Amino acid sequence: MNAEVQVAYPLDSDRDWVSYADYVAEVHVAYGSEKTEPVSDDVKAKGEGHVDRTGRIVVDKLLYSRKGADPLPDGGFTSQLAGFWWDKDSGRQEFTIKGTSRLEPGHSYIAVIVKDESTQEFEPAIYGGVLPFDGGTVGLGELEGRDNTKLSASAATEPGGSFAEEVQGKGIQEVEQLLDRAEQYPAAVEHAELPAGKRYEEVVKAGEEGKADQPQG
Repeated sequence: MNAEVQVAYPLDSDRDWVSYADYVAEVHVAYGSEKTEPVSDDVKAKGEGHVDRTGRIVVDKLLYSRKGADPLPDGGFTSQLAGFWWDKDSGRQEFTIKGTSRLEPGHSYIAVIVKDESTQEFEPAIYGGVLPFDGGTVGLGELEGRDNTKLSASAATEPGGSFAEEVQGKGIQEVEQLLDRAEQYPAAVEHAELPAGKRYEEVVKAGEEGKADQPQG
């Protein structure tokens, strides 16, 4: 099953990534760490519903750390992952969000990591902030539960595309350099203590959203 969602903050540009991420890192899901919940009685009674899946996210290499972010736990962190959709007629099938990775063991990813406002736990920002990264190349690997072995022909080749499009086909050093050069929105810096969604609200209030980088003095 494939779904679409609305997000609390954008991750379209490199400026979005450094403004709303706590960290950006190369990550993988540890083998043997996945746990899928049984189909609940409530879901069975309704005849359909979501089945949760969790796994331990292991950080292989940090590419960006936002000043003031809480430290990551040693050894990785357990996070909610894309799970399954169950209905009484078809049984269980993979649940995917359009254009996102499910985060499966055996694959590598470049991921924005944020601290969730409600749970106060770290999680990958799967809506625009997780990119397949098998073989050290952005764009190759697991996407929507399928194994991409070729780069998308629709990737942007001119300025104006998203950051995900800009880095497609690039290696880890190039991604790190782009993030290092990117400037946070001034309002995001001013409100660094707020969670990502609230920082975004402050950026919008300040009228900074979508503006080109400006030197910070």
